[in-house]
Amino acid sequence: MPKIFKKRSKKIGLPPGTLIHIGEKKTENVEISLINYDEAQYQEREIK
Repeated sequence: MPKIFKKRSKKIGLPPGTLIHIGEKKTENVEISLINYDEAQYQEREIK
């Protein structure tokens, strides 16, 4: 009679409180905007 193996959790063996991503992995590009401003001017640019 074959044995049925259960899927092991990825959490086993990790310290308590370890953060593990359990949602979908998104592969979209990240966009960061840098904003500099003062009383006289305003400047916004994208950082790659």
